[in-house]
Amino acid sequence: MNRKVGSYPARRSDAGQVVKATRLHRLKPVPPSGTDFSLCCQPATLIAALLLLSGLAHADFVPDKWPQRRSLQPTPGAGISVVVVDQTVYSGSRERLLDLRLVRNGTEAPYVLEVLSPALETKEFQPKVVNQEVAPGVGVRAMLDLGSHPRHNQLRIASNATNFQQKIRIETSDDAKRWSTVLQDAFVFDFTQDNRHASLLSAQYPVSTRRYVRLTVMGWTDPLRLSGAWVSYQSEKSGVRDVLATATPRVTDSGWVADLGAADIAHDALDIEIGPGLFYRNVDIETSADASNWYPCGTGILARTADLERLSIHFPEQWDRYLRLRVHNGDNPPLVPGEISFSTWRRVLKFRSENPGEWFLYYGNAEAKTVSYDLSWSANLEGAQLAKFGEQQRNPAYREPVPPEKPWSERHISLLYGVLILAVLAMGTVSVRFLLKVRNAGGQ
Repeated sequence: MNRKVGSYPARRSDAGQVVKATRLHRLKPVPPSGTDFSLCCQPATLIAALLLLSGLAHADFVPDKWPQRRSLQPTPGAGISVVVVDQTVYSGSRERLLDLRLVRNGTEAPYVLEVLSPALETKEFQPKVVNQEVAPGVGVRAMLDLGSHPRHNQLRIASNATNFQQKIRIETSDDAKRWSTVLQDAFVFDFTQDNRHASLLSAQYPVSTRRYVRLTVMGWTDPLRLSGAWVSYQSEKSGVRDVLATATPRVTDSGWVADLGAADIAHDALDIEIGPGLFYRNVDIETSADASNWYPCGTGILARTADLERLSIHFPEQWDRYLRLRVHNGDNPPLVPGEISFSTWRRVLKFRSENPGEWFLYYGNAEAKTVSYDLSWSANLEGAQLAKFGEQQRNPAYREPVPPEKPWSERHISLLYGVLILAVLAMGTVSVRFLLKVRNAGGQ
């Protein structure tokens, strides 16, 4: 699934189709009692607040805090560009890519970071209703004209009726004369009672490319009950994986220890080479940031039998530098590991590039905060063209952070000890004098 931070409004594709998205419901804040609306709604006040928020949004990026950067070269004339996040960016970034900052001509630019994992993609559109009528003794019937013959396999209706359960039939045709039934005796329903609501107003059918779709809602006698119909196409989009690190594990008494070479390299699967022979072993997988403190992150099986070979293990995505495999050999001879490849779903960075300029991607700031841009809301990012990365370079504006000043007591530790010794000697002298006075007084 192409995951993005946040939800997205519906947008129109190049083919004129509307991509279905989640509708956002924004709650209006309730002002505290006594709020002076005449003040908060003054134009000057609003402008000042907006400027303040804008400044806060970009206050995080100060060039001298990012040690690494890479140039970007968008394709000339490309309105939307995309670049693949590679091993160099992973190993140089901090905080799991939260420190990425895209800069054009010295100014921070918004971007969207997508994960190209498998996705169930839905494209929905509202076709023209050619005819909507009552078929006597059958129900309400509507014929939909899809026009340009897009692929479709799902139909959704809207109705102003409540508390119903009806059978539906869906038919398709190339000429609106000869019809083939693609779905028979499916149900749609709406249930509303005591502030509770449940409904199912859509149905799936085999993929079709026919231009006309005819829907029949059995038992209805009022055509106005059917207030809308939408057709959509659901398809599975395959993901793309990248190998981001390889390592030959070190065999220890506690397991096979692999060093990915750097922290913050994402990985959720491994493929391992093992020499000839048949085997079937259970494996526990552990992760560590320092190769000393280990935490379990998954289990798997390594096997080579007469029927199968399984040398890959998947687990929840990890970002630590070290991985350890505990292979349960039982009474069998131990396996000898070869090279391990670590992979995860590809991540890409998309951005608007219609205006030429000097582009850089900055990273490496462990103190960077999470950013939030509205680019995915305000722009159609389909049809992005591939941009090229330049070589990684040291940011010339970077300044090493000044270490915090030690407390006075740590900076003058010798003086502190000297004062402490003098204080002990002084107390000892006073105590001795006191004891001598007591003894003299007792002898008189």
